[in-house]
Amino acid sequence: MKLLSNLLISGAAASFGLTVDLKRSYDGGFDLGKQFYDKIYASTSLCLIAFVFAAIATIISHMNASRKSA
Repeated sequence: MKLLSNLLISGAAASFGLTVDLKRSYDGGFDLGKQFYDKIYASTSLCLIAFVFAAIATIISHMNASRKSA
């Protein structure tokens, strides 16, 4: 689960950074470009939300495992 969380957060961070750099270099010639970057932001946000829920699930499962062993 920790590996999955690390992959999710690193993917979200890399795609946010890449999208910001690409959007800066975009000249704004087509309206489709703005829609394209908005879709990238939406998918990256979903990846970030998945990380948050995976981290919460990891914390809850760790708490349950520590209760059972005690």
